[in-house]
Amino acid sequence: MRRGNGSFLDHQAQRLHLSLEEFGQLATGSRKPAAISGRCTVFAESAMINRQQMGYKTEDIVYGLCRALARNLLSDIGPVRISGPVFFQGGVAFNPGMVRALREELGAEIIVPPHHELMGAIGAALLVHEEAVASGW
Repeated sequence: MRRGNGSFLDHQAQRLHLSLEEFGQLATGSRKPAAISGRCTVFAESAMINRQQMGYKTEDIVYGLCRALARNLLSDIGPVRISGPVFFQGGVAFNPGMVRALREELGAEIIVPPHHELMGAIGAALLVHEEAVASGW
C-alpha cells in the first residue's frame, strides 16, 4: 500500500512527538532548513533521524521534510513550467510549512482555497454528474 504525503507527514510528526498543527507551525519558523532527500520515505526518515542526532533544530528538520516533499511532488509532475497563482488543494494544504515550501520551490503565489480538503471529492462528484447527464441516466 502506497502512503500519501499527508500520512508521511503525520508519521514524522508522531516520531517527533508533535501534533500536525505544531509540525506545520514549526516549519514556518525555520531559518536554516535541513537538507533532506524526498525521493524515498525511508531515506527521508533516516535523514531526519540523522539530523536530530547532529543537533539540528526541530523547526529546521520539519521544514527540511516539507521542502523534500514539495520537490518530490514537483518532480512527479514532470518537466513542465508552473507559474502562479497555484491553487493547493487536499488535506496537506492545512500544513503552512508545505504551503511555504511549495511557494519557495515554485517561486509562485500559492492559494489555499476554502474547503481545500474537499475539492477533489467535489470535482469527482461533478464529473460523475456530467457523465450521468450525458448518458441520460
